[in-house]
Amino acid sequence: MNALHSLQTLAVSIRSVRKVYGDPNTGPVALKNVELDIHDNEFFTLLGPSGCGKTTLLRMIAGFEFPTEGQIMQHSVPALCTVPAHDHRREPGVRP
Repeated sequence: MNALHSLQTLAVSIRSVRKVYGDPNTGPVALKNVELDIHDNEFFTLLGPSGCGKTTLLRMIAGFEFPTEGQIMQHSVPALCTVPAHDHRREPGVRP
């Protein structure tokens, strides 16, 4: 595989992602209509002010959060089908 081919391969594709906490109609909106492509071997940074949804987006890419609407694909596979390597939401002191 050459460098040009790997830059054309999508590692992450985010389409029309919206995240609302609590009630989808009245809850606080964390992300609204996010569209993003990240290619293989691409250097990517996510910058923004406090509270703009950076961590929420990263947690959704990692599979720790799920979008209220839209789709996240990782290497052409829906992110809902992938399992995070480690879930930090386990009870404190409980080890696998």
